[in-house]
Amino acid sequence: MYLLFATALLLLLLFFSLLHFRSKAITHKIYRMHTEEKAGLLTKLLHSSGYSCLPSGDLLSACASSGLPDTEDSAHHIFPGPLPSRPNMALDTLQVRFAYLENIWTMEFHKGQYGFAVWGSILIRHTDNVIPDSQRPLSASYDRDQASLPKPAFSLYSGKEKLLDLSGGWGRLAGFKAVRFFAPADLSMQAALSFSSHDMAMAFAEGLVATGYACDDVCVCDGTVTFTFGTPVVIRNPFRRLKKKAALSASRFWYRVCFLTTRRFTSLSDKILYLYYDLPFLLYKAIPVRKQI
Repeated sequence: MYLLFATALLLLLLFFSLLHFRSKAITHKIYRMHTEEKAGLLTKLLHSSGYSCLPSGDLLSACASSGLPDTEDSAHHIFPGPLPSRPNMALDTLQVRFAYLENIWTMEFHKGQYGFAVWGSILIRHTDNVIPDSQRPLSASYDRDQASLPKPAFSLYSGKEKLLDLSGGWGRLAGFKAVRFFAPADLSMQAALSFSSHDMAMAFAEGLVATGYACDDVCVCDGTVTFTFGTPVVIRNPFRRLKKKAALSASRFWYRVCFLTTRRFTSLSDKILYLYYDLPFLLYKAIPVRKQI
């Protein structure tokens, strides 16, 4: 009995010793890497999921949709469907639908927590009135000029602290800031959309007012509409409210795990690389990157 207990204790000590030495080896490897090598690895990691690295000081953001991709399913990237729901994704969502000429436009604004990363995004889609959304294939060919698409931009705040500041792209603008945690209700998004015409901007503003915004809260200047996405519409479905609370709890858990395992690092890029080498399952679970590099 005592022999079995001593053997189990010895194996347990050996296991934690191996973990400790492995962690130290990865830490030294990251410290020995040059700044250019770190930046290249991070860029490659994010680029595999359609993102590009936008470092600002020690801030690491990601911006999706830098233009029209030269792929057969480019329409899916430019006019993506609704953001998929995941267990560790707790987001506030604002959906605005409006009609302009022969198209029905849908614009979705998201802010909140994705795993251990603060997330913000703007998705732009449109379909012709003749064909319902359910019958339109994602790979349908759209012959649209980029100039006819709205240009999104947004800044994400927690109080007076600016977390994200992104602009550019045409159909989708998304970004995240890792190793931070905020409840969606504590975030506010200052959004701006530049339209090809004043009439289109007014149509969007009317759709925004239809969601509950006051006219004074929506600013239209020439072809640009600006507003602040703060408090979302109250979720009346109790199951959806429970699901959102569960997702926020899961995000808080992954954030704490990430914070504890990377507390030895001060640089955000070092934290991300440590997770990639030592805990890749946590990295892929908590931020939107693919399992390849």
